[in-house]
Amino acid sequence: MSFSVPSVPSVVNSLFLSGPMTDNEITHAIIGAAIEVHKYLGPRLLESAYEECLVHELLLRNLRIERQKPIRVVYKETKLECGYRIDLLVEDKIVVE
Repeated sequence: MSFSVPSVPSVVNSLFLSGPMTDNEITHAIIGAAIEVHKYLGPRLLESAYEECLVHELLLRNLRIERQKPIRVVYKETKLECGYRIDLLVEDKIVVE
């Protein structure tokens, strides 16, 4: 008697099987990674610890990440030098703060 368990497609597998991920698939992967980090670490740590672990989880999901990306701020046609940085830019599409 033989028994086999069918594999369940995941968001990570869909990256390789169906081409580029949609915004919804990327968002789903980010939320799943954030939940995983929070379940493991719990509350009360500094943001930097959560960011480091979230980056690790997102990389495990084969997502491209840019950290602390500087963003130019323009107000009424004036470029402001306010040093604004976004925490994470995922797949050049989704901002995570």
